[in-house]
Amino acid sequence: MGTLELIINWLRIFRAQTAAAVFMLVMIPYLLAGGNLLTWNALILGLWSILAHHMAFGHNTVMDTLMGWDIMDRNKLHHPLVANIIKKETALKVISIGLFISAIIAIYLVRFSNGNQFYSMAFLSLFFIGGMIYNSGISKASICDVIPISLCFNYFF
Repeated sequence: MGTLELIINWLRIFRAQTAAAVFMLVMIPYLLAGGNLLTWNALILGLWSILAHHMAFGHNTVMDTLMGWDIMDRNKLHHPLVANIIKKETALKVISIGLFISAIIAIYLVRFSNGNQFYSMAFLSLFFIGGMIYNSGISKASICDVIPISLCFNYFF
């Protein structure tokens, strides 16, 4: 497998085609709240939004594959993890490290923000916890799946 094909397969795992939506969901409120686009924090926030998107959606892809949901879906036979183009263990390691780095950057952004740091950290925690609960299977096993995904997206964004 060539380098370009490998990059494309990782972007499929990360569902990169929807990263712009998360970028806008993060940056627009930042700018509306008085943030300045031409600062280091804005650059870090923008890059973080893309990293957070890739890791969160990548985590969902990995978990859906490890739990067998994607393997049972005939429409996903071509996906990199289902087709074993990228090893599940490798993807899990990359995503886990990426989630950790994303969390550290988010803590930095909250710590050096001008807003209410307590509420920012509380809502950030709800975002991460809601996403983890959703990705860990409740989305497939319960009618309550709307709760963690709502916590993840509505409280954070």
